[in-house]
Amino acid sequence: MQKALNVAAKWAVKEVLNISPHKTAIVPFTITREIEGLGPLKLHGKELKMLDEVKYLGVTLDSKLNSNQHLQKIIRKVQTTFAFVRCTHGRNWGLRPNMVHWLYTRVFRPSIFYGALVWCPKAI
Repeated sequence: MQKALNVAAKWAVKEVLNISPHKTAIVPFTITREIEGLGPLKLHGKELKMLDEVKYLGVTLDSKLNSNQHLQKIIRKVQTTFAFVRCTHGRNWGLRPNMVHWLYTRVFRPSIFYGALVWCPKAI
């Protein structure tokens, strides 16, 4: 694995790109729990962090490629936003129904369905 990392680092230098070791992490995607031979990997002389999950383009990926963590974060985010919106209107005061519908279509629905192509097969 270190050899592949070295090849990628050399390619990045050749293409005048910079890979930051502080922002780079390793998440071994495997079903088995034991990861043999994956010792400490180094990039530019600095050891890379080994993580159980990583957020990539807004989608949380864990080492088992399970979508539960991602879905839990979406649920917490939407519940918080929904509680905030509930405080903005009542039966006889506050936001008009068309504004509440706008919030649903522009805030809630995109938050819920972002990354659906990744986690949808697990939900079916």
